[in-house]
Amino acid sequence: MRGTELKTDSLQRWMMYSKDAYGGGRIFLTTGQKQAVEEGKKFAQRAYADVWAKDAHLVKRVRTFLGQHFYWHYRLVKTGADLEVLETLQSMIRGESVVLIAEQSRTGGAGIDAAPEPERLPSFRESLMTSYGMSYDAATD
Repeated sequence: MRGTELKTDSLQRWMMYSKDAYGGGRIFLTTGQKQAVEEGKKFAQRAYADVWAKDAHLVKRVRTFLGQHFYWHYRLVKTGADLEVLETLQSMIRGESVVLIAEQSRTGGAGIDAAPEPERLPSFRESLMTSYGMSYDAATD
């Protein structure tokens, strides 16, 4: 699955995919994929299209992506205003025809480690079986 980079900050690298490319042709996404799609929607909703429109490289990547995956936006890609192109992208992300997914940044960024699982203590029966070599039936009695 090959995506197009939208934006990279200190924590995340945001990649754009057409919905078909991200789902791999499947109708139903996994729970993890659904969560990633929702995170991308939230990121796109918080973004200011007019600020992104000032980034010429970002606009160029979006134009190229839309031109390659959505041929009906050909005129917009070629002659549309930068702000209009980015507002169209945001609309497509909301409608899920474009999926925006966060990947680990290439620059490292701050990682969040998962909490370690608590150590499981053996039950009284298990401790009798291991410590005293008792059978299951003897330890149960």
